[in-house]
Amino acid sequence: LAAKAESTRNLQDGSDISYLLVSTTQIFFLQAGFSFVESGSARAKSMKSILLKNLTDWSVAVVFFWAVGYALAFGADQETGNLFIGTNHFLLLPGDSFENEIGYGSFFYQLTFAATCTTIVGGAMAERVKFGIYMAVSASLTAIIYPITVHWVWSKSGFLSPFREQPGMFACIDLAGGLPIHLVGGLASFFGAHRIGPRIGAFVNGKKANLGRASITSVTLGVLILWWGWFAFNTTAVGTLTGNGVAVGRVAVTTLLSSCSAACTSIAFHRLWSDVWDLGHMLNSILGGLVAITPCAHVVEPWAGVFIGIGAAFVYFGGSTLMNYFMVDDPVDAGPIHGGCAMYGVLMPGLFAVEEFVAEMYPNWTNPPHGVFYGGSIRLLGTQAFACLVVSMWTAITMYFLFFTLHTTMNLRVSAVEEERGLDVFHGGVEKSQQVADIKYMITQARMRRNLVLNDDDAVYTKDTLGRPTKKKEEKKQKRMPRAQPKFFASGTLARQESSRSLFSVDTFGPEPHTTSTNSSGGKSFRVRASPNVSPGINVSPEVPHSVSPPLLERIESTGSVVDNFRATVSVADSIDRLVRRKKSVGSSMRSASISTTDDVVPFHVRASSPVRASTPASNR
Repeated sequence: LAAKAESTRNLQDGSDISYLLVSTTQIFFLQAGFSFVESGSARAKSMKSILLKNLTDWSVAVVFFWAVGYALAFGADQETGNLFIGTNHFLLLPGDSFENEIGYGSFFYQLTFAATCTTIVGGAMAERVKFGIYMAVSASLTAIIYPITVHWVWSKSGFLSPFREQPGMFACIDLAGGLPIHLVGGLASFFGAHRIGPRIGAFVNGKKANLGRASITSVTLGVLILWWGWFAFNTTAVGTLTGNGVAVGRVAVTTLLSSCSAACTSIAFHRLWSDVWDLGHMLNSILGGLVAITPCAHVVEPWAGVFIGIGAAFVYFGGSTLMNYFMVDDPVDAGPIHGGCAMYGVLMPGLFAVEEFVAEMYPNWTNPPHGVFYGGSIRLLGTQAFACLVVSMWTAITMYFLFFTLHTTMNLRVSAVEEERGLDVFHGGVEKSQQVADIKYMITQARMRRNLVLNDDDAVYTKDTLGRPTKKKEEKKQKRMPRAQPKFFASGTLARQESSRSLFSVDTFGPEPHTTSTNSSGGKSFRVRASPNVSPGINVSPEVPHSVSPPLLERIESTGSVVDNFRATVSVADSIDRLVRRKKSVGSSMRSASISTTDDVVPFHVRASSPVRASTPASNR
């Protein structure tokens, strides 16, 4: 009988570790879902850099969680435990009471949770964060910020943990990471997006602009992968299969009901709100429903899961609206999805927790608390709210200090040139030669739209059958310019010195057709218009007024020449001010130009031409 009992125990242990490892690999596949969601939500010009970031993010999380993070999270036992931080298991060294198979399996399982927390942050800062800076943020989250929160909530000695031998008065309920994963990740995303600032053109006149996304198909596929992996995310947190089969099934059902009810609520509400069926809003609400049920799926009944999902859809909508109101640009809405819905979900056990389920999941609680709707007191609701407050304060203080330090010392954000052109050129390994060809083609198209001469000496640029710009040897084609107007009119094309970077064009209009005014120095004011859609990476309004310094505006000739000693402040895309000075070139209708810039703005060359008749030589145009 003893031998049979030992064999049965070994079989159960083997089944449990197999279940743990298989489920952990399913959770690891969440990284693929995050990659699809983030790369699809951003614009195509930064897609490769986001995929590079996700792969590197996982690798950094593994190394730092192995070296430091796991020790700070679980490196203490009940007898010698610390209420706030772990003290052993650094580097998983042999002889550190970690040789058993469950210990290594537990490390692998917890590692996937840590990587999930750090990946959340990357989506909120997509398209404008420096790669090296984000790796520093990822390492800090995995090694210090996330593990300490885990120790408080899940270790056998944390002051918020219900797994202590005698749970304290602040013990809270959190099944699979509502506090340490989603609340920490969501708040870190918010502070990161706020500190780094919105993408160029993300807000116009205080309202959210539609910058587009690379692929809604990619986002949908990513959400489906996350949805599938979330079942392992929640069910494995219950514990081993042995003795917990009913609880595991209940968790799966409540998780499914919460996410589906959030989806139905979202699609119906958004139809009533904006008169459209919004797929993107529905996908984010599904994730919000999954996040909201994560802390409490094991202690609530299925009907409660439906109501939790309905509430999560409204929490996400409200959080996303507030983010837009305060002009915090988050391409994937990580803040409201993971931060707002996690905080909401952590509070739900205080309302819906069933006493029987709480006693089953936490046997150390001699007098298990339960929800208000089941006759319980507000004590559990209060402890859940206290846990949210503590974790939020810890995350806010540490992440603000981290982002402030990194921004002050090294600057979080890439340059405007990199952002406008796309991070793939600089981080994603896109060939520079292709970028040069793209720029030349855009220059040609811009000139054609402006009725300018294609003044390449040897070639004009066309497209091949694949849509790529190519050179076609032929005689130079000249387009006749329209007859000159009697009033002043000057136009120009702005292009960066580096041929591999973005361009845009501006038009300067003299006394006509815009209203003018005369200043004390005898000059006249006018406006500069930035022409849109010249480069996909630049978003400017069709007509933007700009200031002219009256003392520097000496003279405007009515014969059609450009302004002498003209200086204007040109604001293009997110108030990037560039100082433009034009000088008159005697004896030619071509005007030379230069730009005086600050240290953080790339110099430009301006090609300005006044309207000329068709008989004017092309070299003077």
